[in-house]
Amino acid sequence: MAEPQDRKLVPVTHFAAPGAQAGVMVSVLNDVILDSRAITDARIEHRSDRTYLHLSLTPEGKDALSDACFSHLGKQLAVVYEDRLLCAPTIVDWEPEELIFKGMNADWPEVAAAMVLRLGKG
Repeated sequence: MAEPQDRKLVPVTHFAAPGAQAGVMVSVLNDVILDSRAITDARIEHRSDRTYLHLSLTPEGKDALSDACFSHLGKQLAVVYEDRLLCAPTIVDWEPEELIFKGMNADWPEVAAAMVLRLGKG
């Protein structure tokens, strides 16, 4: 069965997605809420045995994310990087100031560092 035109299939990686294991293909909407232009700063923070990726947003990025979160409260937000689903958190707030990702997999520090380098921020 073909996917609807407003969706695409991406593999799950790095974070637990409800009901899906790493490598499983899941369907996500094609709508892009934020791209690299909405990010003002990307930095890595190391705490005990975890690596965190912090993304700070432009005022326009905050507005776009807030609008999307408000209209989709209780639903999942797909975070896709290089056509891979990094995570799909459930939206519980509609006024985020910053996005923070905590890696679960052993290669997360390298993925986070590659994201910061690719964004050219930080």
